[in-house]
Amino acid sequence: MQRFFSLIVVLSAALGAQTIASAQTSTRSVSFRETPTKTGAVDGALVAPPLRERWSFVPPATSSGSPYCSQPIVADGLVFLAYDTGVAGEGFALAALSATSGERIWGPVLVRGNYPIGFIAYDRGALIVQNTNGDIQSHDGATGTLRWSTHLGSEYSISSTPTVYEGVVYVAGTYRVWAVDVATGAILWSSQQGSGSTSPIVTADSVYLTSSCSLAIRLRRADGSEVWRSEIDCTGGGGEVGVLYRDRLYTRAFPEFEVGMNWTLNAKTGKRIAQNPGGADPAFADGRSFFRRDDGVLEAFDVKTNTSLWTFAGFGRGVATSPHVVDGFVYAAAADGELWVLHPATGAVVWSTELGAAPFTHMGCCGGSFVDMAAWDGILVVVTAQRVVALEPVSAEASFDTLVVDDSGANRLEMNSATGAFRITECGGTTVVTGVGVVTRPAASTIKLAALTDVAKVTATIDTSRRTAKAKVKLFAPAGKIKIVDSNTADDVRECR
Repeated sequence: MQRFFSLIVVLSAALGAQTIASAQTSTRSVSFRETPTKTGAVDGALVAPPLRERWSFVPPATSSGSPYCSQPIVADGLVFLAYDTGVAGEGFALAALSATSGERIWGPVLVRGNYPIGFIAYDRGALIVQNTNGDIQSHDGATGTLRWSTHLGSEYSISSTPTVYEGVVYVAGTYRVWAVDVATGAILWSSQQGSGSTSPIVTADSVYLTSSCSLAIRLRRADGSEVWRSEIDCTGGGGEVGVLYRDRLYTRAFPEFEVGMNWTLNAKTGKRIAQNPGGADPAFADGRSFFRRDDGVLEAFDVKTNTSLWTFAGFGRGVATSPHVVDGFVYAAAADGELWVLHPATGAVVWSTELGAAPFTHMGCCGGSFVDMAAWDGILVVVTAQRVVALEPVSAEASFDTLVVDDSGANRLEMNSATGAFRITECGGTTVVTGVGVVTRPAASTIKLAALTDVAKVTATIDTSRRTAKAKVKLFAPAGKIKIVDSNTADDVRECR
């Protein structure tokens, strides 16, 4: 059953149908939690509620009766998966599915290993694959063909997802971290670091590792040499993948071992700033953080002030997944399989649907990271305990009830007058900004939109009686401005003029 919690008010004339185009690009690079800094947020996925199921894929059942599947990666029109073959001791399989139809494009390709656990990342046409034995491989994303294979070492287990950045893949094992050339598989450097298996956080100049006892290490990306190390004398085990957002490094600990060890650090110096809620992998976007606490409550914070903005307890059932931010909306699911889409500013549920099975929320090995969903190319892919489900927007008209087109036809603003979801595109389909803002109605015939995202500030005013509209966009990086003036919204159509 699907529920849309906001009334859609059609303010313009009947709009022509539009199929949301694929955003595939040969420059796409994807790591665990979508970005090299593990923010769990993606912009430009072209996904906005209401959604509908497009296709599903059922991996082989394991001895437990449920399939195991890695976090999906959506890139270049394909959905990449690593999953248990269902045969004990065989390793795991790779496959690429069409993002449009779910049809298998290639695979299964068997990757041998001691455990049926595969960790994947993607970098500009190369699918990077890692097993727990210390082997890392590159496969051609379009065909699945093996390009190279490199053995990193004989550590007991490397149970963390690799991170790709600018043509280099970074891998952290129990005692060492490696930098490997994506094109050739050559080891560029390795560094002796007892950080435990964690998915590295990577920026232009640094590699960050986080682990138990609030351990955090900053390395120079060029050679792996240590910049600083921060840790607390404690006993316990395990640690979770951290997050880097706006010069702050968020570390997390296993709740059963290390209470009070979820520290937020100054990313430049390693100095401890404050504690954070910890819990499942948090998401960060547009100046807000979203933490799924260990009690199952999802809580949003203002990153700058660290003040709580809202909480969501899943109508008493709790939230079972890590939060994901997709084009501004916050996605989370219950253990019984209900998927919620929340407004980032208020926590209000704007849409929900039943997935038909519980979300798959654990990698099945060390690290405890949640691996439940990913989005790009106009679809949201969710891994459940029974199948992999792809959801797509019902239509542009359902997602965005208001259309503002510049009189020149060059730029357009699509907006949902109830939820504040918006998308600004150039004529020809290039998406400039997506997000969710706050809608106000200062007069009966006036609608205002205000949004401040990580990439732009957007304001718009629509006069429904005169059928005129104005919008301004201030882009941050690269800096720029867009002005949209629409003198007659009644003649706006979805297709470019």
